[in-house]
Amino acid sequence: MRANEISPLPGMKSAAAWIACAPPSAQKTLIKEMSDNAILCLPYLFEVWAHGHQLPPSGDWRTWVILGGRGAGKTRAGAEWIRAQVEGSTPLAPGRGRRLALIGETYDQVRDVMVQGDSGILACSPPDCRPQWKAGERKLLWANGAMAQAFSAHDPEALRGPQFDTAWADELAKWRQAREAWDMLQFSLRLGEDPRACVTTTPRNVAVLRELLQTPSTVQSHAATEANRANLAPSFLSEVRARYAGTRLGRQELDGVLLSDVEGAIWRAAQLAELQVAAAPELDRVVAEVNQGGALVENLLRQVDPLVAFQAVHASRGKVVRAEPVAALYEQRRVHHLPGLAELEEQMCQMSPQGFQGQGSPDRVDALVWALHQLILDPALQNRLPRARMV
Repeated sequence: MRANEISPLPGMKSAAAWIACAPPSAQKTLIKEMSDNAILCLPYLFEVWAHGHQLPPSGDWRTWVILGGRGAGKTRAGAEWIRAQVEGSTPLAPGRGRRLALIGETYDQVRDVMVQGDSGILACSPPDCRPQWKAGERKLLWANGAMAQAFSAHDPEALRGPQFDTAWADELAKWRQAREAWDMLQFSLRLGEDPRACVTTTPRNVAVLRELLQTPSTVQSHAATEANRANLAPSFLSEVRARYAGTRLGRQELDGVLLSDVEGAIWRAAQLAELQVAAAPELDRVVAEVNQGGALVENLLRQVDPLVAFQAVHASRGKVVRAEPVAALYEQRRVHHLPGLAELEEQMCQMSPQGFQGQGSPDRVDALVWALHQLILDPALQNRLPRARMV
């Protein structure tokens, strides 16, 4: 049985979606018409069950980067890609990949996650093609002669000497010596006509990952944790949504978004995370810049709440000049954030002494700066409102 014998309907991303959505009668008919051998093979036809982000892009590329939230299925995608490179048409037939490198942050993580994990290579492989793990040699051996060697990113020099045609690097953005290990891997990835690598990682704003994504020979897939909800415990999803939805950590770890902290930024992501609180807000004033809008903003607000405390302000200095004394308030821990300000915080981490380094206008940062100027830095209010909580 081939994967293309089960075709998804238009608009569906996989044959698995077609099977899941088909009427029970169609599902029974499908199973009834399959041979016993086909039914045994079906769980190992990853092309049938995979999400779109778990299948390699077509075309000419050297590195495939899978960016995803926690539990998005990155490890399974990497393990299945290794299978696809190694396995031939029969258990003894050679595949495209013959000499492979498996690189994790540590040897233990290669063994426990990439090789022996629930979504690792051994668990994904059918019994007749399952490789043998040689723990003492840190090698996987297939019956068709293919061999994969395990490496720790903590020891980049171990990659000096060996050569490979295929590589899988897991959690690259976590590696402490990411630059050294990745460079050594590139020099060793030199066998065959088309050596390739797969990188599976939760995105972190590290230079080696940013540069890799900008390389013309790199392709990428992306998925949030939610994309794999069918294979995750409902209690896990509800808990992490409740705790981290709307936060910068949630955008990184759940949405799989590569956040862009600028070097030398006025605010830092770690700093903002430390200042987050869960208490209710106590702000009681709306501050609006009226350089261009005139009385329009106040008129609109008073249509909703005629008694709203409103303060109009006029910009007379540059954004960076206004932002710097506000940043000092954060250093003094006089400002705290409630959850749900991820987009604001991302803009804050792109504000440098040279100006805003992100795309578009720093509108949220500008609003923050005006509010804190009025609430704390205005001499008339300094004694009355010594602290602020942003909502």
